[in-house]
Amino acid sequence: QVINLNRAVIKGAETGVKFSLGALSATVNYTYLDAQDRTEGRTDDKLPYKPKHTVYAALDYQYARFKPGASLRYVSKVEEAIFYPYDAPKAFYVVNAKLSYNVSDQITLSVAINNMLNRQYEEMARYRMPGRSIAFRMVIE
Repeated sequence: QVINLNRAVIKGAETGVKFSLGALSATVNYTYLDAQDRTEGRTDDKLPYKPKHTVYAALDYQYARFKPGASLRYVSKVEEAIFYPYDAPKAFYVVNAKLSYNVSDQITLSVAINNMLNRQYEEMARYRMPGRSIAFRMVIE
Protein backbone atom coordinates (compact mmCIF):
# COMPACT_ATOMS: atom_id res chain seq x y z
CA GLN A 1 0.00 0.00 0.00
CA VAL A 2 1.34 3.40 -0.97
CA ILE A 3 1.20 6.09 1.72
CA ASN A 4 1.81 9.69 0.68
CA LEU A 5 4.93 11.32 2.01
CA ASN A 6 3.87 13.99 4.51
CA ARG A 7 7.08 14.79 6.32
CA ALA A 8 10.72 14.23 5.37
CA VAL A 9 14.07 15.25 6.79
CA ILE A 10 17.10 15.23 4.51
CA LYS A 11 20.53 15.75 6.06
CA GLY A 12 23.91 15.24 4.56
CA ALA A 13 27.29 16.59 3.67
CA GLU A 14 29.10 17.23 0.43
CA THR A 15 32.78 17.81 0.01
CA GLY A 16 34.99 18.25 -2.98
CA VAL A 17 38.57 18.84 -3.99
CA LYS A 18 39.76 20.33 -7.24
CA PHE A 19 43.42 20.76 -8.08
CA SER A 20 45.75 21.33 -10.99
CA LEU A 21 49.37 20.40 -11.44
CA GLY A 22 50.67 21.83 -14.67
CA ALA A 23 48.64 20.35 -17.51
CA LEU A 24 46.94 17.80 -15.23
CA SER A 25 43.73 18.65 -13.38
CA ALA A 26 41.60 16.50 -11.09
CA THR A 27 38.27 16.76 -9.30
CA VAL A 28 36.89 14.53 -6.55
CA ASN A 29 33.47 15.02 -4.93
CA TYR A 30 31.75 12.97 -2.23
CA THR A 31 28.16 13.26 -1.02
CA TYR A 32 26.67 11.62 2.07
CA LEU A 33 22.89 11.71 2.32
CA ASP A 34 20.70 10.73 5.28
CA ALA A 35 17.14 10.98 3.96
CA GLN A 36 14.43 10.11 6.46
CA ASP A 37 10.70 9.70 6.07
CA ARG A 38 9.02 11.05 9.22
CA THR A 39 5.46 10.42 8.04
CA GLU A 40 3.23 9.07 10.83
CA GLY A 41 2.24 5.44 10.39
CA ARG A 42 5.32 4.44 8.42
CA THR A 43 7.08 1.33 9.73
CA ASP A 44 10.57 2.45 8.62
CA ASP A 45 12.29 5.79 8.49
CA LYS A 46 14.19 5.64 5.19
CA LEU A 47 13.17 7.92 2.37
CA PRO A 48 12.82 5.70 -0.72
CA TYR A 49 15.13 5.83 -3.75
CA LYS A 50 17.84 7.94 -2.08
CA PRO A 51 21.39 6.49 -2.14
CA LYS A 52 23.54 7.27 0.93
CA HIS A 53 26.88 7.64 -0.86
CA THR A 54 27.80 9.23 -4.17
CA VAL A 55 31.37 9.74 -5.43
CA TYR A 56 32.49 11.56 -8.57
CA ALA A 57 36.10 11.73 -9.76
CA ALA A 58 37.50 13.23 -12.95
CA LEU A 59 40.98 13.55 -14.41
CA ASP A 60 41.95 15.75 -17.39
CA TYR A 61 45.23 16.41 -19.14
CA GLN A 62 46.04 19.23 -21.57
CA TYR A 63 48.63 18.40 -24.23
CA ALA A 64 49.07 21.01 -26.95
CA ARG A 65 45.61 21.25 -28.61
CA PHE A 66 44.46 17.88 -27.21
CA LYS A 67 42.63 17.34 -23.94
CA PRO A 68 41.99 13.71 -22.94
CA GLY A 69 39.99 13.02 -19.81
CA ALA A 70 38.10 10.40 -17.87
CA SER A 71 35.51 10.39 -15.10
CA LEU A 72 34.06 7.88 -12.69
CA ARG A 73 30.74 8.06 -10.86
CA TYR A 74 29.85 5.68 -8.02
CA VAL A 75 26.39 5.51 -6.43
CA SER A 76 25.64 3.22 -3.46
CA LYS A 77 22.64 0.90 -3.43
CA VAL A 78 19.15 2.18 -2.70
CA GLU A 79 18.18 0.88 0.73
CA GLU A 80 14.44 1.57 0.49
CA ALA A 81 12.14 1.02 -2.49
CA ILE A 82 8.36 1.22 -2.40
CA PHE A 83 7.56 -0.01 -5.88
CA TYR A 84 9.24 -3.30 -6.82
CA PRO A 85 11.13 -3.65 -3.49
CA TYR A 86 12.94 -6.79 -4.71
CA ASP A 87 14.24 -4.85 -7.70
CA ALA A 88 15.68 -1.89 -5.75
CA PRO A 89 18.63 -0.37 -7.63
CA LYS A 90 21.99 -1.90 -6.69
CA ALA A 91 25.24 0.04 -6.25
CA PHE A 92 26.91 0.91 -9.53
CA TYR A 93 29.80 2.78 -11.07
CA VAL A 94 30.11 4.28 -14.52
CA VAL A 95 33.29 5.28 -16.36
CA ASN A 96 33.26 7.91 -19.12
CA ALA A 97 36.09 9.11 -21.36
CA LYS A 98 36.47 12.13 -23.61
CA LEU A 99 39.02 13.52 -26.06
CA SER A 100 38.81 17.13 -27.21
CA TYR A 101 40.80 18.88 -29.90
CA ASN A 102 40.96 22.67 -30.26
CA VAL A 103 40.99 23.28 -34.00
CA SER A 104 41.22 27.03 -33.31
CA ASP A 105 40.29 29.51 -30.59
CA GLN A 106 36.67 29.31 -31.77
CA ILE A 107 36.25 25.63 -32.76
CA THR A 108 36.54 22.54 -30.56
CA LEU A 109 35.91 18.97 -31.70
CA SER A 110 35.37 16.17 -29.22
CA VAL A 111 34.47 12.51 -28.98
CA ALA A 112 33.06 11.04 -25.77
CA ILE A 113 32.53 7.42 -24.78
CA ASN A 114 29.81 7.28 -22.16
CA ASN A 115 29.47 4.17 -19.96
CA MET A 116 32.75 2.96 -21.39
CA LEU A 117 32.60 -0.43 -19.63
CA ASN A 118 29.03 -0.97 -20.85
CA ARG A 119 27.72 -1.47 -17.29
CA GLN A 120 24.07 -2.38 -16.89
CA TYR A 121 22.60 -0.40 -14.01
CA GLU A 122 19.44 1.27 -12.80
CA GLU A 123 18.96 4.55 -10.98
CA MET A 124 15.24 3.85 -10.53
CA ALA A 125 13.75 0.38 -10.14
CA ARG A 126 13.19 -1.31 -13.51
CA TYR A 127 14.45 1.69 -15.47
CA ARG A 128 17.62 0.55 -17.21
CA MET A 129 20.15 3.27 -17.98
CA PRO A 130 21.77 3.38 -21.43
CA GLY A 131 24.70 1.17 -22.28
CA ARG A 132 27.88 2.32 -23.97
CA SER A 133 27.43 5.19 -26.40
CA ILE A 134 29.74 7.37 -28.44
CA ALA A 135 29.00 11.06 -28.97
CA PHE A 136 30.72 13.43 -31.38
CA ARG A 137 30.49 17.14 -30.75
CA MET A 138 31.58 20.35 -32.43
CA VAL A 139 31.47 23.64 -30.51
CA ILE A 140 31.77 26.94 -32.35
CA GLU A 141 32.11 29.99 -30.11
